[in-house]
Amino acid sequence: MAETGAVPFDREERLTAWVRTHGEPILRTCFVYLLDRAQAEDAMQDTFL
Repeated sequence: MAETGAVPFDREERLTAWVRTHGEPILRTCFVYLLDRAQAEDAMQDTFL
């Protein structure tokens, strides 16, 4: 694998970055479908798993 010069992230850092970037829109979308905040949060977590 060739080096790109980018700082390597471990898995936890990548997941944290994804949640920060995409978490809110995914949560909103889940809430629109489910109309329940707790279920929407569970669905968002399942999305990232």
